[in-house]
Parts: sequence; C-alpha cells; structure tokens
Amino acid sequence: MKRKPGRRFISNIKESLINSEIYNVYYNRPVRDDLVFVESRNGKDFAGNILRLAVRIRELYGDRYTICTAAVPDRMDHIRQLLSSCGLDDVQIYEYDSRKHIQMLETAGYLINDTTFPFRYVKRDGQICLNTWHGTPYKKMGNDKHEGRHLIDNIQRNLMQADYLLFPSRYCEEKMTSAHCIEDMYQGAVLEEGYPRNSVFFDPDAAARVKETYGLGEKQVYVYMPTFREKSSAEREDRPAADLSQIVKEIDEQLTDGEIMFVKLHPLEMTKLDLGSFRHIRRFPEDIEPYEFLTACNCLVTDYSSVFYDFANSRRKIVRFIYDEDDYSASRGLYDQPVEIPFPAVSTVSGLISELRSSIDYDDRAFLECYCTYDNADAADRIIRHIFEKADTCREHRVYAERKRVLVYSGDLAEQPLTEFLESLNNEPDDNTDYYICFSRVALRKKSNIGNLRNLPVGRPVYGINGRLFLTLSEYMAKRSERHGSGGPSVSRKKERYLSREFRRSFLNTDFSKFIYLSGDNSEITEVVKCSGAEIVSR
Repeated sequence: MKRKPGRRFISNIKESLINSEIYNVYYNRPVRDDLVFVESRNGKDFAGNILRLAVRIRELYGDRYTICTAAVPDRMDHIRQLLSSCGLDDVQIYEYDSRKHIQMLETAGYLINDTTFPFRYVKRDGQICLNTWHGTPYKKMGNDKHEGRHLIDNIQRNLMQADYLLFPSRYCEEKMTSAHCIEDMYQGAVLEEGYPRNSVFFDPDAAARVKETYGLGEKQVYVYMPTFREKSSAEREDRPAADLSQIVKEIDEQLTDGEIMFVKLHPLEMTKLDLGSFRHIRRFPEDIEPYEFLTACNCLVTDYSSVFYDFANSRRKIVRFIYDEDDYSASRGLYDQPVEIPFPAVSTVSGLISELRSSIDYDDRAFLECYCTYDNADAADRIIRHIFEKADTCREHRVYAERKRVLVYSGDLAEQPLTEFLESLNNEPDDNTDYYICFSRVALRKKSNIGNLRNLPVGRPVYGINGRLFLTLSEYMAKRSERHGSGGPSVSRKKERYLSREFRRSFLNTDFSKFIYLSGDNSEITEVVKCSGAEIVSR
C-alpha cells in the first residue's frame, strides 16, 4: 500500500531527528584517541579476528583504551558470553545501528571491523580504520557475483575508507580488491600479515585445553560447518532441496561411540534442526570462540565455506562434503583456484564416513603457501603494535595507481542511455582512463529496475552508492523550503553542509576527475559530486 504524504512526512521527521543527534556528535565532539570501536559481522557476532585483536589490545595496554562494540538484540547475550569468557567484561555494547552506536563510531579514534559499518557513519579526520574482512574468497564476491551486484556499495565504501586492509595472502588481496573494483584506486596500506583468528592453530596446547574443558577425552572429534545457502536448489531449479535433517540423521547412525560430531550452521538453519534425538551429534558450543574449539577437531567437514582455508593451518584433515556442487556453483559462483584444493571431496554420507576414518593422503604444502601465506602465531600482536604504536612490525604495500578516473552515474541502469554510452566507449576506446559505472541501491531496489542489472557488462568497473541523503532536521526543513521556492543564506549554508558531508560519506578517498550523469531518479547526486571539484557533464 502506498503511504500517504502525511505519513511520509512524519517518517522523514523521525529519521532526521535521529540524524540530528548523530551528526551533532560528528560536528561538535572531538575524536577520542583512547576509544577503540570494534565490530564483527554487522553486530551479529564477536569472534574471529575482531575478538583476537580486542583481547590483545587489552593484554598490551590494560585500561589505557576504552573498547566498545555493537550487537543486534537477539545476539546481545551471546556476545556478552563470548566477551566474558575472554576476560572482556568491561567492553561496552550498544544496540546495532542505534544512534548511540553511530555516535560512538563518530568519536572513536580507532575503528576495527571485519565487514561494514552502517550507512549513516561518516569517517572523520583523525580516525584510524582497520578492515580485516572475514575470510578468503571461494564464493564469488561483489561485482563478480551472478546476483546481487547492486549490494556492493557499503562494502566498497568501507574498504575504500579504511587506512589498513588485512589479507592473509596475495590471492585473498587480489580477489577482494578486484571483486570490489578498488584494485588500483585504494589509497591506504595493505598489511601482509596473518589473520589473528588463525593464530590459535599454532598453539600446541590449545587442543588439550579444549578437550579437557568439554570432556571430550579420547574421542575422535569431527566438526561439520557448511556454508549458508541463500537459495535452495528447489528455489533455483524447481526440484527438492537436500534435506539437512536427513543427512545429519544418516551421519549419526553411522558414527560409533568413540566418535562425536559437532554441527555449526547459520543461526537460521540451526533453528530448523533438532539435535536432541541424536547419539553422536552435538550442537557446536557457543560459549567459546569457534576457531579455538576447532583446535580439538580431528577432522573438519565443510563445503564452500572459507573456513577450510583457515583450518588448513592446523594440518588436520579436511573433507569437503559437496553433495550439491553443480547447483551451488551455478547459483552463487565459485572462483577458480590458482592452486588446486587438495582435500578429498565426497557427495554421499557413506563416502564421508569413509573419509572421516581415513588418514591424510594428500599434500597441502602448495595450498598453504598460496592461501595461508602470512598466517602465524603472533599476527594480532604485530598488527596492534603496527597500528597503535607505529612500530613498523608488519610488512605493508600500496596498490594505488595514478590514473584518470571518470564516474558515470546511471542510477537505475536504464538500458538505452547506458547501452549507448558503453557503445561509445567501445567505438572510441581510451586506455588512459578508467570509467566506473555508478548506480544507486535505492533505485535498483525497485522491482521495475532490478532487471536492469543485466545491462551492466561483466567485468566493467562499478562504484555503488546507497542513493539516500541522511539529513538532520534543520537540513531536511531547508531542503523542503528550497523545493517549495524559498531560499536565503541559511538554506544555502545548510545545503552546502549536507552536500559536503554526503560527498564524504559516499566518496571519501576516491579521485574521480569527471562525473557524467546518464540517468536515474536521484539528480541530487550531481550536487553531491560537485563537492569534489570534478568536471560535471550531463548526457
């Protein structure tokens, strides 16, 4: 049902009041050098790289730094439990995407993330940001994906604005920077360093500690960690999807009393799986950091999850249970691997059981050299000292290249103007200029426009934006006044302020020298881009 104008006005007022509180902090409170904001998986977790770095900050510096994080409501208790188990009870937790959350983001001197910060956040001068990401890409990412390329915007924005990017291998770096179209435009430093979460695999005492804590004794411990399937094969090809409950039941029936398998699924899938009736299958424990528990694992069972890259550091056996490989690859897309994945792949439960009970008969040395190049026992320590103390403890390099870059805005990717422009580029190629097609997530969210993604050639560099303006109350009212024919110096000042802030929010650290407007439902983007001083051309 279409909302009435009155309801839309009230909604905009509420939104602008929230923005007013947030950007009051942005403009009026200083950046705090003693405040560290760490965030994992958009507030859905506090594990992996983020947890290891937070623990090391506390160990190195005691209470010199206040540490904060954010959590979605239904994961708040879980995150508190993880923090407590690691001696981080004093970490302040705010509700994800709340005004307090963004206000703390706007004041923290150090920001550490493994995914993205919310759209409202605008990076300030003096803030130091590290993005560790959360895994080596095996599934296609960003602009390489079959579907969902229009969702690249906030990831691309967060990567571009980070002062440091962390990748555990050149393979990971190349895939992440290329898939998000920043491979020669990113202006920060790339750290050649291991993932902090993988350091636990180099701890010779970790497995014994975990087995004792969980009473695992001499059992053979297996862990099943499949990737989350966004769409079932039934949805893709109108045929029955694999029944995970039945698969787990078959595994349980074939395991012995000397074996135990822990299952870790996406939270949405775990709610559908009742493990209470199984003898040898257990839910993966939530009161411990996942990779620490994995040190007690004799064999990891997974499929397309990047966990196999990380667990390879343990030198324990890995089995890939890929009963739906063709369907999954066709839907999600998988990267070709420069070094072959050596771990045995099975498609049946009987084949899986056989591999669980077999010794390692593959050579993983080339795999480790390619994909786990920088992993080591002391990664967290070196990263923290490098960033917080400027101690030069990590190797780093730059990828930025001096190039002429043109931003071509086609917010809704309408066929005719975009096709005509791309044809003109093909007819008169310019090897000295990179053309980035810019589109709006808001515009492509409309069902009438989402199909326009097919007009975007695969491999063409893109730059995504959210397409919304985040305005304070006074800015929103000034914008309304201008639209209704009123103006004056006050309106002009407010407009100049929000345009400048919006440019910084979406385009910080980009260097487009020219902006070409083709089409879309957001002509205000032209005014935002003017703040860069770029040449503006409309077609």
